[in-house]
Amino acid sequence: MKFRGVIKNTHNLQLLLRAVHMISKIAKEVDLQLSQNTLSLVVVEPANKGGLQMKISIDRDELFSEYIMGGVSTERNEIHLEVPVGMLAEVLRHAVSAHSFRLKLSKKASPILVAVAELPSAVSAERCVSHDIPVRVIPVASWIKVAEQEDMEAKVRSFQVQQIRILLERMRSISSTCVFNIIKNNDGDIELIASAEIPQQVRVATTFKEVQYPAECGAAEVQIDIRKLSSIFGGLQTLPTSFEIHMVNKNFAHIILDFDDMRALLVAPSAVH
Repeated sequence: MKFRGVIKNTHNLQLLLRAVHMISKIAKEVDLQLSQNTLSLVVVEPANKGGLQMKISIDRDELFSEYIMGGVSTERNEIHLEVPVGMLAEVLRHAVSAHSFRLKLSKKASPILVAVAELPSAVSAERCVSHDIPVRVIPVASWIKVAEQEDMEAKVRSFQVQQIRILLERMRSISSTCVFNIIKNNDGDIELIASAEIPQQVRVATTFKEVQYPAECGAAEVQIDIRKLSSIFGGLQTLPTSFEIHMVNKNFAHIILDFDDMRALLVAPSAVH
């Protein structure tokens, strides 16, 4: 296995930091997945901790000016590494002004991800700072895949991302869960309704009418835990251009955040068992 990637501008370095910062809201360890064309950060919670799954994908050309990757085999040309996300975020924060930033998979006593930042210096042309990030190579038998499913009962897309962000924060103050409904109104149009309530006390509901949906979109409802979802939205440094929610009725929801330079997928199981 081999991996070496070079980032040569501040924008791309901040892109990686944004992705790491986002996923750090829900996990201390992250599965860094390297393929021929994509870098992905993946977290899968155990069921007893909520069962939330998250995957952030960045195209290699959006991130690296140089990229060399050789996977575990020709048939399985990928590398999966368990990385301490807090340490990775700290290294990236210190390197945010670097002229160049290199990541390389290496091995000393155990596997490490070597991060080298070339920082500006008043004394010399450049100052190199190196960090060794301990990692665990995940065997093929333990690889996890988080992917969008095609056979969903209902799908909608909204561009009202800031409104959804504010709504989640307000709903979180009265309830740990939120019910998302995709319904067809009297005019035949699809609407997305988000609601939360304290039984027999107060109920808050908001309807998003200007949403996009496929012609075959049906109706569906799912109740999900919004505490971590709200934390993710609240910590976003850049808002996504769109918010999608795909549902299997009363079972789970896929929430997709589309940015100009990356894509985040959250798989949220129903909070009602």
